[in-house]
Amino acid sequence: MKKTILCLVASLGLSTIGSAQNLKVGLQFTPSVSKLSFNNLPSLLEGPYRDGISPALTYSLGAFGEYGITDQIGVRVGLNYMTTGENSSISEILTVEETRTRTRLHYLEIPILGTYSLSNGVFFNAGLSPAFYLNTSYNTKTTYTNGDTDKSKSTEKGDDMNSMNLFLKLGVGYRHELQDNISLELQPNFSYGLMSLSSDEDWNRKSINYGLTMAVTYGL
Repeated sequence: MKKTILCLVASLGLSTIGSAQNLKVGLQFTPSVSKLSFNNLPSLLEGPYRDGISPALTYSLGAFGEYGITDQIGVRVGLNYMTTGENSSISEILTVEETRTRTRLHYLEIPILGTYSLSNGVFFNAGLSPAFYLNTSYNTKTTYTNGDTDKSKSTEKGDDMNSMNLFLKLGVGYRHELQDNISLELQPNFSYGLMSLSSDEDWNRKSINYGLTMAVTYGL
């Protein structure tokens, strides 16, 4: 009986060690180019607002853990702080020559991704990422027709902003092993917000992001 119990304990221990060998953790940083789609826009802003829109430089950073189900297939779960947004400008309104605004929406996201790795270091991942809205920041510079300028910064939590979004994430990357348990990853990726940013139907817009993830992983 004792031998049986010892065998079971030993088997459990070996199983736990084997599972630990399939587990790795990592840190990631992703600079991105973001834009907000126009599914609908008030007619008043069709001209001056739409014409002045440009993509924005944004980013995400965080940590993740990945469990390898097999040598090729794994599941990666992370926790990231991320931003998305746009840059806008409106010209020639009354005494204002131009107003430039940098808008950033801030989220806490939990990406849940399936991964598939090839033997040559190339890997693919795809999945969904629930994202929880934190606030919106504005950085504005106004230039007046008399040459004066005015700068302002503000942060607010918009009442009409949806508190949660869901992002579709796709990526393909390359993993380079520095040591047996330490690797570097470089991965171009695409992220698309499946839900509208705002509950206001007149501002039914979605987030689109193109990023380049840089990560370091450590195998446990």
